[in-house]
Amino acid sequence: MKKANVALDEDREKRKNYLSGKRVIAYEMIFSAGNFNKDFETTYNKNGTTRQQIFTGFTLTQSVSIQSKEVNKIEELS
Repeated sequence: MKKANVALDEDREKRKNYLSGKRVIAYEMIFSAGNFNKDFETTYNKNGTTRQQIFTGFTLTQSVSIQSKEVNKIEELS
């Protein structure tokens, strides 16, 4: 988990730098909290019912939104 948080911090900095280069001001960037989800591989019986779920790892996600009155500038980014 610690490595995942470090990677998330590094990715956040990359996104901040990219958006700053596109003239988005830091206070316009809103980053969500990191979200950890467990990943599973599901196997099924012949009749299609779940046989077992095998844990395969975690997925860590985070979203960023931009709140700005400069709509044209933000539309160019999307």
